[in-house]
Amino acid sequence: PDTPEATQDPWRNDDLWKFKYRLIATLAHMGVSALVVDTDVVFMSDPFEALVRDADIETMTDLFFPERQLLSTALRPEDNVNTGYMYHTSSPAVLALMTGFLDAFDLKVWKGLERDWFNQRAFNKFLLEWVDAGLVEVRYKARRWRALQRDMWTNAGGVAALQGGASADPPITIRILDPAFVAHGMNFFWRRAHLLPFEESARHWADGAHGLVAVHANGVEPKDYFMRDRGLWFLDEFAARFGSSPKFLIYEHPAGLSLAGDFEM
Repeated sequence: PDTPEATQDPWRNDDLWKFKYRLIATLAHMGVSALVVDTDVVFMSDPFEALVRDADIETMTDLFFPERQLLSTALRPEDNVNTGYMYHTSSPAVLALMTGFLDAFDLKVWKGLERDWFNQRAFNKFLLEWVDAGLVEVRYKARRWRALQRDMWTNAGGVAALQGGASADPPITIRILDPAFVAHGMNFFWRRAHLLPFEESARHWADGAHGLVAVHANGVEPKDYFMRDRGLWFLDEFAARFGSSPKFLIYEHPAGLSLAGDFEM
């Protein structure tokens, strides 16, 4: 941390905020395609086998039902694209999108307004504006959108639909991967969406044909507890965490006894 605010909150570090997008821009400029992920992502199978490979960027989402929720002005903008899992090609379109975003959010304070320090929300708002301008095509399964999905109202702090679907040819293409199999934390840890029945047609797409591909431990805390509880923590660090002679308080819940009885409530 190099500033007082970054010392108090590491996520307010300017270099950390921009790091992922600078990395993608640099790789694209060098002609390198790559999968860039957060450190709390666990791979369950080969992620490259689950790529559709028909877009400039393939990424995960924090939505539950993308086919009807993607690009809706009524929902939180940050849920459209989860930037913790992004495969990008080395196309000029990727470089243009990332450098455009970094240029737009270069300053930490603009005309007295502080930057949104949640970089995923800032990126999504920028992306939605480009969709609204017809510069980006978003894909999910067989569906494609080049405009925001107008709803009865616009989420406070969201992006309103203004352009009505202008178009650029060719647009930047972004494919949203199936959140049941490239899973955000809520879908995996709570809904267990990869175990739910799903349409047989999903198997025809690479992102649904290989079962559970990756789990992002976002939206759950503490992360290490949830990952251990679901069998995703593979690091043998017991002695380092608890010492050579650990002591634990063990409680056995009697069958048929309510929690109120347990705690004398």
